[in-house]
Amino acid sequence: MRILASAEAFGYGPASKLVTICSELNRHHAAVDFKGADVAFDFAKGNAAEFHSTERLDRMTDLATVPPHSYDGAISVMDPFLTLWAAFHEIPCIYVDSLYWFWTWPVESEAALQKKAAELLSLDTVGEALAALADVSMHDAQYVAHHLATESCVQRSATGARRGLMSGHTGADYVDAIVDTSRRRPTEPDIWLATTSGLLNPLVSPELAVSWVHSVFLLLVEAMAEAGEDTPVIVAGNPEILVLAGTDAPGRLVIKPLDHAGILSAMNSAIGCLSPPGLTTMLEATAYGAPLILLPEQHYGHFANYDLMSQQGASTRFPQALVGTRIEVDHTSDMLAKTEALILGLAGHRTQRSPLWRDLVEAVAEGVTSIRADRAARASAQASVIRRAVGGFAGTVQVVDRALAVFGNSGAGTTPG
Repeated sequence: MRILASAEAFGYGPASKLVTICSELNRHHAAVDFKGADVAFDFAKGNAAEFHSTERLDRMTDLATVPPHSYDGAISVMDPFLTLWAAFHEIPCIYVDSLYWFWTWPVESEAALQKKAAELLSLDTVGEALAALADVSMHDAQYVAHHLATESCVQRSATGARRGLMSGHTGADYVDAIVDTSRRRPTEPDIWLATTSGLLNPLVSPELAVSWVHSVFLLLVEAMAEAGEDTPVIVAGNPEILVLAGTDAPGRLVIKPLDHAGILSAMNSAIGCLSPPGLTTMLEATAYGAPLILLPEQHYGHFANYDLMSQQGASTRFPQALVGTRIEVDHTSDMLAKTEALILGLAGHRTQRSPLWRDLVEAVAEGVTSIRADRAARASAQASVIRRAVGGFAGTVQVVDRALAVFGNSGAGTTPG
């Protein structure tokens, strides 16, 4: 079975889920070709062992040059372009979305969005269709992708059952958290693990990413000192940004870019995990029993993740150094402006050693102290929040089962020898 796959280039989260899915697909002898852009490709290339091949695209509209005849199916993790490519060529596609609860889709807009999907498929060439999709807004493009997919696997969330499925998404099914639990081997914890995540996305430029990393480096150093903690802090994340930020990290920080398997293995021996509130890392740390301390958010979506979990009691169980819980966030400005203001504002507080900065340092230090005092209790309390929000951790197998069922009936492609 041969599959074409891609992931949205928005940090490491989408590509991380795809790598997890492909690891499971490999057990079924599927051959998966990855084609993607930017940070999604970087993550896939760093985990190339999970793919039959990886290819960088300058932009996702370059999918137009990919011949469809050899593929049994496509799997897209939150990348609408591959789903449109598959629909245009009548290839079955599984669309995977961990943020179904997040998108803004007024019910009254469904008819127009379905019309847009039909218009895309009516264009003369797949190149024209992909170019037209590039002009569709992020939230609307996600709706179109679900509408065009053969089936959607929607990662369960606390608000999912309340919201239900949109009428134009009749092929959507809820699944558990998509996490690779195959490397779960608890051991005596002897490190702190901090991750900066993938950082780069349409909202966060390399310059902003470096600024955020500089702030977090200092935050970690000051908080660990205040907590009297001298255990090394392993700092993982996007290698490109960590290099730009400087390899001579201050204090007891040890810069160590890790692939996906390395991150998960490190979680086994982590006293705790310090991370911005990216949903993927929150789920992975919980599955591996590493209690979390939340670092400042990188963009507006991170605060939305925290807000979702807060509905399940996260505010009392996750030590956090979020900016958005301490100062009023501008909800009227555009996303780019809001992201820039968030990261540069954090840098300003760092430089000035403002009262807010001191509060962030103290929050992380208190989190370190509380985890040291009773790591198991903190991990258990956090796990109860996560499980209430997303169910269990069987989502990977559930997605692969659906893919095998759908693609196994297509008979379209060939399996490489």
